[in-house]
Amino acid sequence: MSLWSELRRRHVIRVTIVYAVVGASVAQAAAVFLPGLDLPDWALTLVLALIVLGFPIAVILAWAYEISPDGIVRTLKQGEPVSSPSGRVPVGPPPSLSALEVRLPPAEPGRRSELGDRRSVAVLPLVNLSPDKENEYFSDGMTDDILTAISFIEGLKVISRTSIMQYKGTTKRVGEIARELGVGTVLEGSVRRAAGRVRIVVQLIDARTDEHLWAKTFDRELEDVFAVQSEVAESIASALKCRLTRQGSARLQSNPTDNLEAYQLVLRGRAEYLQFTEEHVRRGIEYLRRAIALDPKYALAHAHLASASFALPYWAPVSAASVEGSAREAIDRALALDPDIPDAYIARAVWRVHFEWDWSGADEDLARALRLNPNMTDAYLFKALFGEFREQREVAVEDARRAWSLDPLSMSARHRLGECLMWAGRMEEARQILQGMIQDDPSSFSAHINLAFTARFDGNVEGAVEHYERAVAAYDVPLAWMGKGTALWRLGRTAEAKRILAQLEARAKREYVSPYLLGLYYYVMGEVERAFDFFEEGAEIKDFLTLFIRQTSAFLGYQDHPRYLALAHRIWPDDFPA
Repeated sequence: MSLWSELRRRHVIRVTIVYAVVGASVAQAAAVFLPGLDLPDWALTLVLALIVLGFPIAVILAWAYEISPDGIVRTLKQGEPVSSPSGRVPVGPPPSLSALEVRLPPAEPGRRSELGDRRSVAVLPLVNLSPDKENEYFSDGMTDDILTAISFIEGLKVISRTSIMQYKGTTKRVGEIARELGVGTVLEGSVRRAAGRVRIVVQLIDARTDEHLWAKTFDRELEDVFAVQSEVAESIASALKCRLTRQGSARLQSNPTDNLEAYQLVLRGRAEYLQFTEEHVRRGIEYLRRAIALDPKYALAHAHLASASFALPYWAPVSAASVEGSAREAIDRALALDPDIPDAYIARAVWRVHFEWDWSGADEDLARALRLNPNMTDAYLFKALFGEFREQREVAVEDARRAWSLDPLSMSARHRLGECLMWAGRMEEARQILQGMIQDDPSSFSAHINLAFTARFDGNVEGAVEHYERAVAAYDVPLAWMGKGTALWRLGRTAEAKRILAQLEARAKREYVSPYLLGLYYYVMGEVERAFDFFEEGAEIKDFLTLFIRQTSAFLGYQDHPRYLALAHRIWPDDFPA
């Protein structure tokens, strides 16, 4: 960093100007009024001497300290992390993120180890310096909102939430983090919230030179947080010589809600449902509904409610039909309130694929979301998934790779890329990614499931059973039991396989079990017609997993069966003409 930039960052230039103006005014006033007070002749000389002597003292104090709502505090050195009030850098994940990925993974083949260019940015989790540690959700929410705001900067690559949240509480240096994420610029800072006010300190750092490109402290009323987010985005765009997109600029000029309590409930709801367990998803939905009750016109709350609703069938024993109506209502309401909200278009794309099999409509929605915000990782993840459903295998791989580039430490992005490579027949590449996931998290359910599939593709059924058993130990869901049972059947361990099937059928009487999974089980056991009864039932009730029927058709050998072709025509009419 240049001396001039450092002087500006520490407010020395500002203090110098202010001191000069005030000193000149005091000297002028002394020259006018002191002679009339009958003071000794040396009184004016003393005043002038004190003004001159005070100047270096003011400069030194400006260099070393700054005035804040917490009193006079030391100015941080270049590259020094923002610390807690005790002076210690906080370490370890907060309790509210304990269910998320908190390991910082070691290097693996394909993992980034070089800095990106300057127009690639990672927004590190803002450190919570609030007296009440329950405000952790607020600092995380501010991180998310600032990340979203700068995503609207044209030509800027912004690393997604899942990857940056893994650095919460880390003591790693900025340059090391930047290399792991493949970025050239890092935004870091802190949040302190107390008594209706908020203090946000942020600094933008060039990872190559450790130079502070921009830094600022915001001391605002709590209701001004939206203005802070807008100013941060505009300042970063200026520092990186970029500009906000037209839609982004318009969005940042308007507050998403005027109800501060509703805003905080959305922060809480988002923090909950992104932990992806049944308990957290349901709690997140409740927070979002409370936010909507306070402000029915809060578009983002409706969009998040739709996304949380879609998460429920994946993490709870409920059918897709149970969330169909509420999710669509939330999507329609969000878009009616704000037709330029990318989150709602992604949610509508998911709805169209799962409930209408409207593939072109889903493509249009995802394209619209990416025009509004080119850094939407979820849009690329769903593009990749929908490509898998349609056997557009190489296209799916490229979309998954794009999602991974925006979220390089995310288990979801790595899982999607590994799975797309697997279905594209690129087994060695797929295994490399999936085994890397296992190294980082030995209990990774999705990695074990897909490694079991790769083992079965290679004819290593015993190896597949091992991965299925680990998947069951990680997450007791029917998908893992189906995989294990059918693999045991292939190995001739029919009694064990039948026992697992009986357990699944008993479970289906107590809670929702995908008909598609039961269909696969019966097909492997040779009961083909009964298998297709389940497949058709899954299609009828719009079961999410049934859309994988096309991918497993060639693997299991039913791709030419008349009942499959009829079913495929219903789901993919353009690819399977009557």
